[in-house]
Amino acid sequence: MPQPATETLTRAFASAQREARQLNQEFVGTEHLALALLDDDKSEAVRILRQMNVESGFVRNALLHTLPGGKEPPVITGDLPYSPKAQRLITNAIVAAQNAGRPNVATRHLLGAILSEAAGVVCESVRRSGADAAELAKALRERDVTPEA
Repeated sequence: MPQPATETLTRAFASAQREARQLNQEFVGTEHLALALLDDDKSEAVRILRQMNVESGFVRNALLHTLPGGKEPPVITGDLPYSPKAQRLITNAIVAAQNAGRPNVATRHLLGAILSEAAGVVCESVRRSGADAAELAKALRERDVTPEA
């Protein structure tokens, strides 16, 4: 990543790798990134969701139940590759952090980028929780919270 990530986002990337492997996937997709982001109660992203009265655990569970599991564990050693869409959204998060004048890319930037994509199971899981994905994406771009480490 050309721009430094916060420690919290770095942990989320590692967690997304585990999420993908647990589902026997051969790549890390946007869904795995979202699962990882929604799992860290101390992240900026989850704090903003809480401010918007959205329960990250509920969204995470709804998302987890929509994802298929592979039949066999991946044979890839080391880190799994990111899907093209996940790579594009990571790039969008970098741009968002730069536009906001932030020195680091944070979880709020990545979850905001994911939710800015109106289609997909992540947005559908957010909608099932009773929240508006577009409003959450806007809040993730605009809300000022204590920056994460």
